[in-house]
Amino acid sequence: METRKNSTTKMQIACAIIFITFTYVYLAYYQADVLAVAQHVLSGGMTDYSYAFAPFLITLVFFLLQVGAYALTRVKRRFHGLTYFPSFLFLAMITDIPNNIDVHHSLGAWWVVIPLGLILWGGIMWVARQLEPMETEPHSYGWFSRYMWLNILQMLVMAILVIFISSSDRLFHERMKMEHLMKEKQYEKALQVGRNSLQTDSSLTMLRIASLNETGNLGSQLFTYPLIGGSKAMMPDSVTVKALMWKAPKWMQKPSSWMQQHHLKYRIPADYQLCALL
Repeated sequence: METRKNSTTKMQIACAIIFITFTYVYLAYYQADVLAVAQHVLSGGMTDYSYAFAPFLITLVFFLLQVGAYALTRVKRRFHGLTYFPSFLFLAMITDIPNNIDVHHSLGAWWVVIPLGLILWGGIMWVARQLEPMETEPHSYGWFSRYMWLNILQMLVMAILVIFISSSDRLFHERMKMEHLMKEKQYEKALQVGRNSLQTDSSLTMLRIASLNETGNLGSQLFTYPLIGGSKAMMPDSVTVKALMWKAPKWMQKPSSWMQQHHLKYRIPADYQLCALL
């Protein structure tokens, strides 16, 4: 009995380690910039995403959600890994961020997916709880028991599903990474984002041109990057060429109505004007 109890405890610890490690790494190193733009847009630019504190806090909240799910279901053997399902479900929801979040942001299908998912999960957990007293004892215990690998498999499947469901557009991730670095005035580092990629879009082109201008390398390095959109991609138009977090300098913005009435324009740097003619 003591051996079985220790084996169950080890399995639960393993599941907790997998969840905490995956969630923190996933948030801190893969979805950080996307979450940053989501917070920026949803708050109207009033708040900034904490790259250091937010992943830890979100991971803690979702782990506490699992603790609550386990306390509610008391499933602790073959299907213990499924007590993490609500946490993985909400993790997928908050990282399923559309590329056009500045134009349209809502929960979309999640209004239906979350209730149905939780209802289905609740039914499965109820069945699992009823079956636990009838389960046969495993032939092995500890870190290499059958229960251990069954639960680890459940955790891995849910983690993979989160990755597939969440925002995974590489260009969108690169744009948000660049904008974060440009906000911090780290233009050299921003230029290294996607440096060897041949794919780009108009907004990414604009960000790279702006960073090259800030580093004084616009004329010498412009054509070392993939470009798209022609001269129109050199200035944001808030439609196809735009920045979601980085605030462009005034001379890159459209003149105000007062300036237009008085036939005034911002002075554009000479390098910009020359490169626009190439």
